[in-house]
Amino acid sequence: MSVKFSCPACAASIVAREDKLGRRARCPKCGEPIIVGGGEAPSALRDASSIVVAPDDPTAGGPAADDAFTGEVPELIPGLPTGPSAVRPVARTRRSRSRGGKPPVGMAWKLGGAGAALTLIAAGVGAAFYFGAGDEEPETNPALARLNDGGGMSARLPVDDVEEDLADGFALAGMNGAGSGLPPGEELSIPEVIARVSPGVVRITMYDEDGDEVGLGSGFVVGGPGADGSAADGSGLVATNYHVISEGDRAVAHFRDGQEREVVGVRGWDAQRDLAVLELESLPAGAVPLPLAETLPLAGSQTVAVGHPGGFQFTTTAGIVSALQRTDQLPDGARQFLSAPADQMWVQTNATISGGNSGGPLLNLRGEVIGINTWVVGERGLGFAAAAWDLGELIRRADPEPTALADLPSDPGGLGGGGPLEQFMAGLSGEVEATLTTHQRRMEEFAVSFSTVESPADLLALRDQHPARQTADDLLTLAEEEPTSAEARSALLAALMVGRSIVSDEEEGRVIAAAGEALLRDHGKDPELRVVPLMLGGSGRPEAHDLLRELRTASPFRDIQGMSVFALASALVRSEESTPEQADEAVALLEETIKDYGDITLEGTPLDAAAAPLKYVVENLVPGRQPPAITGKDSEGEPMALEDFRGRVVLLDFFADWCPYCTAMYPQERVLAKKYEDRPFVILGVNGDDPDRLREIREDGSVTWRTWADGPGGAISERYRVSSLPTLFLIDADGRIAEKYEGAPDHEELVARIEELVKEAEANGD
Repeated sequence: MSVKFSCPACAASIVAREDKLGRRARCPKCGEPIIVGGGEAPSALRDASSIVVAPDDPTAGGPAADDAFTGEVPELIPGLPTGPSAVRPVARTRRSRSRGGKPPVGMAWKLGGAGAALTLIAAGVGAAFYFGAGDEEPETNPALARLNDGGGMSARLPVDDVEEDLADGFALAGMNGAGSGLPPGEELSIPEVIARVSPGVVRITMYDEDGDEVGLGSGFVVGGPGADGSAADGSGLVATNYHVISEGDRAVAHFRDGQEREVVGVRGWDAQRDLAVLELESLPAGAVPLPLAETLPLAGSQTVAVGHPGGFQFTTTAGIVSALQRTDQLPDGARQFLSAPADQMWVQTNATISGGNSGGPLLNLRGEVIGINTWVVGERGLGFAAAAWDLGELIRRADPEPTALADLPSDPGGLGGGGPLEQFMAGLSGEVEATLTTHQRRMEEFAVSFSTVESPADLLALRDQHPARQTADDLLTLAEEEPTSAEARSALLAALMVGRSIVSDEEEGRVIAAAGEALLRDHGKDPELRVVPLMLGGSGRPEAHDLLRELRTASPFRDIQGMSVFALASALVRSEESTPEQADEAVALLEETIKDYGDITLEGTPLDAAAAPLKYVVENLVPGRQPPAITGKDSEGEPMALEDFRGRVVLLDFFADWCPYCTAMYPQERVLAKKYEDRPFVILGVNGDDPDRLREIREDGSVTWRTWADGPGGAISERYRVSSLPTLFLIDADGRIAEKYEGAPDHEELVARIEELVKEAEANGD
């Protein structure tokens, strides 16, 4: 059973499981301490950052540290799988063959850096086509997970424990309807979720006063029709992001069955929380409202995202809930970018979301909306959805009459839905559009086969059947018919984009080279080529690098030149096999970007602001570089500096005890420390727990190596741009980074690399 009560501080209505009665917690809305069932928690708790359990109550245990992440491997994406990496600002970042995956291609490479690499997701194409993770052969069944971003053994930094506990039985009250209608605890398969919710998901197209298309996004029905089929009394409404609709004068909602409905106006909006509720002229008979989840999702639980990335309609991706974050818990750059209220809750996911997904639903496996997809950190493959409870509150206080779109205040901070790639996609027609429509049908059929994969062997057999190769070749052939025509140019650009998703690196390179050669020969002076840097900024292929170099020289347009320079710098450091020479070239290109093209803006972000954070990473945190200095005291209070260990190989481990993948490494690291205790090797830790927890794991022998106490989101982690745990840097005896591992590395691979570096240190020391 559930109980409902109000927060004494903010009056938010809260639902909690009956077994939580009397527990001390924090209000999920305002963060103030409360007693579950009513009342205000003692003032002594007001500075506590997590749920507090009375020590004399043996039945009231807080959530276990390992509960934050279940260890479940994220499901592969039935509908549109992920694949080759977005720009990674760290070169040669290592991931375990069975525990990692390349993140999806995203468009936020253009914003660079940990703080600036953020973008509202109504713009860009992102990972719409992407599937493979290179040519490595999967070795064990968990290898299926490495095709999914974030599927590796790493955990996002969590929110306070209170959010984990709230996710297990608390919610703000008043969601729409009675939920999914499923029995408690019952879940659907991902194909069942897709079939259930698709009739309620819409594509929203925005038009200006002249009738020209200015952007697109996603949305979903949140109420049924009134008696006459019109939206009335809170029914027949469609939810989306405010930034999707803020720049248009007219909007049309497109349903899965091909029907269209005019948007009458906006019944409610919250620009700060980036939410809007639209009223349609009517609803198609088959449209279904999507219920809002009544509780926060549990970290590690599976998610499904539905939307229209880059105009590719009704695309589905899947992943897990990586974490729950309030705005005030986000990095400084993210908070400045969002300008969202401090108490707004975000559901962080590794399900691939990108341009055109804005406003679409993020769902649990009951088919309930847990969030509204809103923004991404593209360089890290992180997606964020506004928690559904804010939408529920907006629905409850919706205006009785709609406000015309043209009368809405302009969104000052949004990037809108009309980016260069969106405009390119919207302008396609004729045989190119027909070819891409055929590609979409092939992808849908491929997704059915993909969702039945049960073994690595099946996966290998299926990879060669990915439709991208055939579609890219069809587009290249189409371009040969009238090579200098606008249709040929569109076909070549589409081939370039589709070709990025081909699983084989060699085949991807072949398509990039063929399309690039024809584009430069027949269309090199065209302004439409400004989408090329957006398509190639995340590519590690040398053919892409060559094309960007040539485009920079060939184009007469300064913005294309500047974007090509920045895209090339980003691409050079994306490759896992990036060399120190490439890193040096990237730094020079970033300096050129800042000096010569810094004033050029890309969807509202100046290139100098985008390049500066990436330059810091390439100068300090890629292999071959000397990492930032670390000085301070270890967990025992003794002075310790990274420089003190010059002459020894250092395994620098960023970890926390709440992270199960970190704790799973403890025995291996203790064995390593003993094995190399008489050789030039040392393990040093940077711990993200509170000091008491660090002291406990040192005293009980779990962690035997010296460790800096950095705390949650500490200064050392920030200097090293650590966004997931565990993250390890292997530093050679000369004090330079040899490898970086995000996620728990393959133990044999790690030991082999350590042995290699230790032998070099011993040889040089003789």
